[in-house]
Amino acid sequence: MVGAACLATSASLRSGAGLTTLAISWRLLPVASSKLTCALTHAIEKDTENAGPALGCVGGLIELATPMDVVVIGPGIGRHCSTEKFVHAFLRRCDKTIVLDADGLTALASDLSTLRERRGLTVLTPHPGEMGRLCGKTASEVNEGRTRIAADFAREYGCVVVLKGHETVVAEASRIYVNKTGNPGMATGGAGDVLSGAIGGLLAQGMADFEAAQLGVYLHGIAGDLCKQRVGEYGMTAVDILDELPGAITRHREGS
Repeated sequence: MVGAACLATSASLRSGAGLTTLAISWRLLPVASSKLTCALTHAIEKDTENAGPALGCVGGLIELATPMDVVVIGPGIGRHCSTEKFVHAFLRRCDKTIVLDADGLTALASDLSTLRERRGLTVLTPHPGEMGRLCGKTASEVNEGRTRIAADFAREYGCVVVLKGHETVVAEASRIYVNKTGNPGMATGGAGDVLSGAIGGLLAQGMADFEAAQLGVYLHGIAGDLCKQRVGEYGMTAVDILDELPGAITRHREGS
């Protein structure tokens, strides 16, 4: 899903990251490059038949990540047994702060011990369905106990959990934040990819993991509210939210 990868990459830049590199299958690189004017790209040569990262590309991507401040994994990578193995191997070997989203979370669900073995910080950004896969519950059960479930998981696995949805919950071992910005129009494909990229961009500027997740969720919601004013809730797209991120940051900085 090239669009998901490009949305996350662009959101990183829109939230203030100086340089962002998208690593993507060599087969999809021409499409991604045509959509991304301001980002760097890296061709993954060892990919799966559905153009996701394969286990064999771990070493090269660990090397690519060496000078990076933060890595976002998941948007657009697809589901494949080799991609699942790649996600676990990368998480175990990379000591950078990692934002894990989308199919990266689905891969993680097969073996949560990987989280305990991480040497770096981890921010997870699941929607209720993905959270359910991580903790063995249905999406409905997750929504019935959103704050408690997010906080319990964050405490048990030593990570930050961003449980998306109405009043997104950000939780770590000792702190919980419930977001009040945003609107129903943001329930659109790709909005979560924008959020994970925005959190990555804030982390890249030196913010602590909980604070970056908290601010990212807040700004993402403000961007959605600006979209509501401009285009309305119906027909709002993830690109609209992406385009409003700089305005949301300006509003926040000016205290308006």
